[in-house]
Amino acid sequence: MLLICNLKYRQIALFLIPTLLMVGYFLIWQNVYGQSVSELKNKIEEKQADIVDLDRQIEKLGKELVVVEGQKNSLKKELNRIELTGQTIQAKIKRTTGQISVTELGINKTEDGIGEKQSNINKGKDTLKTSLQIIRDKEDNSILEIILSEKTISSFFREIHELNQLQQEITNTLNVLEKDKTDLSNKKNELTKQRRELVLLEESLKDEKRLNDQIKQEQRELVRETENKESSYLALLEEIKNKRAEFEKELFNFESQLKITIDPDSYPSAGTFLFNWPLDKIYITQYFGNTQFASKNTQAYAGLGHNGIDLRASVGTRVLAPLSGTVRGTGDTDLTCRRASYGRWVLVDHNNGLTTLYAHLSLIKVKEGDRVNTGDIIAYSGNTGYSTGPHLHFSTFATKGVEIGQLQSKVRGCGVYTLPRASFNAYLNPLDYLAL
Repeated sequence: MLLICNLKYRQIALFLIPTLLMVGYFLIWQNVYGQSVSELKNKIEEKQADIVDLDRQIEKLGKELVVVEGQKNSLKKELNRIELTGQTIQAKIKRTTGQISVTELGINKTEDGIGEKQSNINKGKDTLKTSLQIIRDKEDNSILEIILSEKTISSFFREIHELNQLQQEITNTLNVLEKDKTDLSNKKNELTKQRRELVLLEESLKDEKRLNDQIKQEQRELVRETENKESSYLALLEEIKNKRAEFEKELFNFESQLKITIDPDSYPSAGTFLFNWPLDKIYITQYFGNTQFASKNTQAYAGLGHNGIDLRASVGTRVLAPLSGTVRGTGDTDLTCRRASYGRWVLVDHNNGLTTLYAHLSLIKVKEGDRVNTGDIIAYSGNTGYSTGPHLHFSTFATKGVEIGQLQSKVRGCGVYTLPRASFNAYLNPLDYLAL
């Protein structure tokens, strides 16, 4: 009987020891984990406060840029614009770096949470395994052995009651573990989302750094071309206008020969509003057709008016696909003749008979044959080609009437352009298709 009693107490001890160890572990871990989470939370809040300050700085610089761009054209104004643009890009770089830090801290926090849940599950499973084995061993004892090991019948029933309580506690612990398992799955999903966001932020940071390098190069080239003299800058502007006029004349002569028959049923009718806007913020600076500006600058538009719309956009503004489609081609006319045409451009075919053009870009994110979805970043706006200031030129064509081809320039110092060309009847008013 003494042997049986000792066995009983050993079994109870074997059950209580791992249980107490598990409780102690949770209390210690929660204290350490609580401190870790608190530290991460404070770091995240500090970074987020920095991002808010940078957003204010970017907004302030944006307002200064609008004021500068409205001033009379001069070398001082242009250098000031470039400097402000560089400061804006640098502020965006700092903001994106801060967003990356916040995301990385969030990933660390989530991984800690995953570690905590997984540890809970593992510790709980080990303790339950030991406890269940003890209960199973006790239940395997014969009724006679249990009765003989008890001094009184009441102590026998008390042990049975305690055993039932232990079984209930085990059931409760199993429910907690099941909840931990669900939480673990949710945290893993959250971690996957954060990692995707981090990849996008890192890609954005690379773009911003490339844009910043371009801004510095633009500033160096302007100083070199003008020798920092206002008279040289005015002469440069005049040369650019003449190049633009000659280019438009050449393009006009070529496009007037492209008499392509286009079935009106091959593309959507006006007013269907199929497109989202290609920018997040919209401010139209020039409309389609014979606008007042186009009429006053016939040398720049060959008397045909403006073949798209212009949207205000500082250098480095995201240009978004207004509708899904396939990139037919990209190019840079500045490689042939600087500041005379579209500069960096992208042409996208949509599957509804419409094609869209994006021009004066600073950085192109797509290549020929790429499939784009509505809202994808296809480029960043800029000031390349013939541009009186940073903006996005957006044209819409009937797909069957536009092609990418070559145009031999007769302008001194210029070569063969590769660019989109269209018959006159293929040009459509983008506002007829943009969502209201």
